[in-house]
Amino acid sequence: MMTKERTKTNINHPRNLKTSIEIQFGIKDKSLPTKKEIKTWILAAATKDIKVTIRIIGESEGRKLNYFFRGKKNATNVLSFPYNYCSPLQGDIAICLPVVKREALQQNKTTTSHLAHMIIHGILHLHGFTHDDSNDAKLMEDREKLLLNRLGFKNPYQKHGLT
Repeated sequence: MMTKERTKTNINHPRNLKTSIEIQFGIKDKSLPTKKEIKTWILAAATKDIKVTIRIIGESEGRKLNYFFRGKKNATNVLSFPYNYCSPLQGDIAICLPVVKREALQQNKTTTSHLAHMIIHGILHLHGFTHDDSNDAKLMEDREKLLLNRLGFKNPYQKHGLT
């Protein structure tokens, strides 16, 4: 039986960090975390002022966006759209919840932990992180593991058993 993970929400954030965070739910689902939890995940990965919109979407919208921006016919877990790599960090992130839920099930993770991972992954893309080659991928994965650990989540690259 799956248990719902709770995010640590008392993470220390830079006190002078200016933020503009909009969270949109384009899909209804009981497994969605609160906006407060999502904001905690965003702030955990932000290292400078940030202006970001996170939109949690369904499969249809995910397919349309992935086709329009990447020429791929299927939905993907996360799409990041950085506006610039300066300060403030600005961009939009689309998370396709049905894909995240399928991947979580396949990888023996909770939906919450995988969603936190994808949001942090998207924020790191806004920071300029990539996974285009193995060196870049290792840097990004190491940062993801560190941030997720600080939030109370397990290493997303290890195989997990659900409790």
